[in-house]
Amino acid sequence: MGAIEEIKENSQEGSPDSKQSPGTASKPKSPKQATQQLSKDTISFYTPLLFDIIQQLFTPHAPKATIKIGLIYLAKILNFYPEYTNSYLAVLLAAPDNIRSAVLEVEPLPGTEEEVYVSGANTEKYRTFGAPHEWNSLYVAHALKQYVIDNNLENLEWAHIEIFSACLQ
Repeated sequence: MGAIEEIKENSQEGSPDSKQSPGTASKPKSPKQATQQLSKDTISFYTPLLFDIIQQLFTPHAPKATIKIGLIYLAKILNFYPEYTNSYLAVLLAAPDNIRSAVLEVEPLPGTEEEVYVSGANTEKYRTFGAPHEWNSLYVAHALKQYVIDNNLENLEWAHIEIFSACLQ
């Protein structure tokens, strides 16, 4: 058995696909039906694992590049997992002013937009502006309102106003 096959086999132990005993597989009624069922099971099994990873890596104390990239590319998941909005907002509020302002910018002036290069096995260039185009503004505004109420804030800081303004764009 090759290394890749062994990894696949080991990673499937305990996964939704490993529930059936060998030789007891039931025939799906159609390939489309089998794919849909597999997708639902796989998603429900792996989603909590992925959120655990995100919660561990995407924190207010993460490296600046992680915060910049995370605020852009994790904004989309707020549409599907609104319960993650409070964690996202915590990182956004704790981000340094320059990072938050750049992330919230939806139409940067030509030549001022910043992109982050991340080196590794696959060097990539990441966009670091336009989060409001990706997120669900209603969820973010609601989470911000709840944050203000929960913390009994009498006055808003620039970060709160900036985020609320971005929700209105």
